[in-house]
Amino acid sequence: MYGFVHCALADLVISKFGQDVWLSIIEKAGVELDGGSYLIHKIYDDQETLSLVAAACETLDLDLNDVLEAFGAHFLAYCVQSGYDRILKVLGRNLRDFLCNLDALHDHLATIYPGMEAPSFRCSETTDGTLQLHYYSKRPGLEHIVIGIVKAVAKEMLNTEVAVKVQQSRSEGCDHVVFAIVETGCKSAEHSKLGLQNFDLNSRTDKQESNTTESEKLGKRRRKEINLLSFCKAFPFHVMFDRKLCVTQAGVAMTRVLNKRFTIPFLFKDAFELARPRMEFTFDAVLSHINTVFIATVKQSALRMSADPPLKVVSNSDVGQTSGNAMPELRLKGQMIFIPKNDCILFLCSPRVSSVSFFKQFGICYSDIPVHDATRDLIFMSHARRAERELVERLEETSNDLRKLESKLTENKRRTDELLHSILPKEVAAKLRLSQPVPAENYKIVTILFSDIVGFTALCSDDKIVPMDIVRMLNKLYTYFDMLTGMNDVYKVETVGDKYMAVSGLPTRCSGHAINIANLALDMIDIVQEVNTNGRKMQITIGIHSGEVVAGVVGQKKPRYCLFGNTVNLTSRTETTGLRGKINVTEYTYRSLLCEPHHNLVFKRRGAVTMKGKPEPMITYILQRNDE
Repeated sequence: MYGFVHCALADLVISKFGQDVWLSIIEKAGVELDGGSYLIHKIYDDQETLSLVAAACETLDLDLNDVLEAFGAHFLAYCVQSGYDRILKVLGRNLRDFLCNLDALHDHLATIYPGMEAPSFRCSETTDGTLQLHYYSKRPGLEHIVIGIVKAVAKEMLNTEVAVKVQQSRSEGCDHVVFAIVETGCKSAEHSKLGLQNFDLNSRTDKQESNTTESEKLGKRRRKEINLLSFCKAFPFHVMFDRKLCVTQAGVAMTRVLNKRFTIPFLFKDAFELARPRMEFTFDAVLSHINTVFIATVKQSALRMSADPPLKVVSNSDVGQTSGNAMPELRLKGQMIFIPKNDCILFLCSPRVSSVSFFKQFGICYSDIPVHDATRDLIFMSHARRAERELVERLEETSNDLRKLESKLTENKRRTDELLHSILPKEVAAKLRLSQPVPAENYKIVTILFSDIVGFTALCSDDKIVPMDIVRMLNKLYTYFDMLTGMNDVYKVETVGDKYMAVSGLPTRCSGHAINIANLALDMIDIVQEVNTNGRKMQITIGIHSGEVVAGVVGQKKPRYCLFGNTVNLTSRTETTGLRGKINVTEYTYRSLLCEPHHNLVFKRRGAVTMKGKPEPMITYILQRNDE
């Protein structure tokens, strides 16, 4: 099927359930879409369509027939949205005419969608006022799509309501499906929108019989019948056959196209093969489809081809073309007209060759087509139509390539942002991306954390531990720490060896920087128990201090966001001189934490510690959880 069908299904799901549901249906169906959407003019395998429908039923927890019927109704609405509303509204004044002309519409669309294998429809009626729709398709199981379309056409196009049910299915030994259509809510045949012909014939019979005699008398006086040769020249592409399907008359151009061995009379089936409508070709069957457009293909064995070699066709974008070096096929499209006087049927048709270059292959000249036949204009317009169609296809492919490129660029931008934000704060990175200056800032009060692994030097010198195990251990530990910083609104500054540095209160200023760092430190003590090397439990020593710092970007080739000031040094000293495996907090941070309501923290005073760079001893505390 063409991507137009898939786009209609996507529009139905997205409009009813959202984009996320459609993406989940695509994933469940196992479909991989380049660019994330279907192309309208691209052909996709039927199995892919069925997989999408099955996935939709499973995802939405709906019955298959309900989904197909809903899709049929939405398909009509999607066609209207796509610009086919004008031709659909003039396709027929009643439901019978509308359905009978669908084959003609599909044949026209075959020039826009080459290779389209559309279903075929014909109508009949019963004596009880039921309209029967005969549905021919090579795709089984899609009957409920037709039901949805017919109901939508009756409601939206004809302003009436109909009930549609399957009267006869393929499983009952029939080569097609028969639907019974009954108009609901209409009691008068005069106002019926079904288009049943039996109601009209009875009221007109007497009037027609009364006028027949006078018209026949007048016709006998004025009638001058056209002779056979003039008729065959006026309609060069026509075939007349009797009830035995024996061709008794053919136009001059038709005779020129056929092989010399086909001399009148010959059987219609020997030279032609019926393409539309799909039915058993009999005289009575043709009469029952008398209002339907007929398309017949001239068999290759019946063609009188020219001496020129067959054209090499690289695509099947033209009607009547085939791939490779195979001969193109000649399709004849026209109307079946019943001639009561001769008890014959006249197939009045025109060749459906869309390219002038193929005329030579069939021995047809432009002059063979009558001036009154619109096929003349269609031949010359086909070149412009083909160029327009190829342009649309290229635009679709270009648009799809742009969507794929946009998707890749978005993904690459996301990865670049993640990498950049791991080095610089988001606010700083945004300014650097816009080439804006990033001046250094002074922060009056922030809280800094340093952590160190206890016994890391001895661990690295252990011969029983390979370097890769140490790298894996650090990677696992720091990955946990990075997750914790995001949860506690803390900015990770850097890691140097086994040292981990984080800060709260910059680059975005906040009042709760001390409690954020305290919560992070407690979480780090807990999470480190999950990491071990060769069965050894890990311990970390943490130092926390609050104070003033200066922060700014240093370097251009490898820019880093660095903190400067005595607060950084004192925090580092608090960690190195603190108790191993504990959270060591300075008095400045301790006072800040006491100001936090409901901090739920317990402190144990360690005492004064002399630190390098500070003349007087600093009082430090050990931070613990309330339950320790």
